[in-house]
Amino acid sequence: MPNEYLKTIPENIPDCIKNLGPTFVCWKAITKPGRPKPIKMPIDPKTGRAAKSTDSSTWGTWDEAIACMQKDPSISGVGLVFRRENGLVGIDLDNVIDANGDLLPDVEALVNDFKSYTELSPSGKGLHILVKADGPEGMTSLKRPDTLSFAVELFVSSYYLTLTGHLCEQVPSTVADGDKPLARLLDALEASPRAKSEKKKVFAEEAPPDCGRCRNLRTRCCRSAPRWSPATAKNLR
Repeated sequence: MPNEYLKTIPENIPDCIKNLGPTFVCWKAITKPGRPKPIKMPIDPKTGRAAKSTDSSTWGTWDEAIACMQKDPSISGVGLVFRRENGLVGIDLDNVIDANGDLLPDVEALVNDFKSYTELSPSGKGLHILVKADGPEGMTSLKRPDTLSFAVELFVSSYYLTLTGHLCEQVPSTVADGDKPLARLLDALEASPRAKSEKKKVFAEEAPPDCGRCRNLRTRCCRSAPRWSPATAKNLR
């Protein structure tokens, strides 16, 4: 299938990310029957075989990942595997850019609160934010598709996030300290780590069914999703 995703722009990735050592994978889009969209399969940049975000022997350095991407046209891009010792948290926001290329208002407020490295997702319809933070103790990831007016997923450890380098120009291209804005976001999400498996993966509560009228991020009539802003985050209950 043709590669319809945004390729990684190496020169736009901050040096503090590139210099993390062997904590990178490549990824390729794989179509599977019954799935509405391709999955992003992690690839070991040293061997070209499938990688695991929980197996460091299948990761590589930044240079190895870029070399693999440039050599193999089937590779869609490069990804960063989050490890708690690296002190980084990734924030993945899905489908937050409208048809005119503008950010949803609530998302723009979130981006401006973090003021850290922010890029377009591979689809060009979402955002990734990277911040310096430890993340809640015991949490590896957190997924909240319906708590706010936009879908949020956090990555702390044992998961990987794609890197594109397609920058959001309204914020700095450097990775900033994010403990305080992350705490505000977690408070808004009413997040508390809880064990769902040995990995302590945190899932969203089951969303109520659609009424058939709320099919986009701007109109969620039956879910009544609260709006997010730094000033009101602690009041979102």
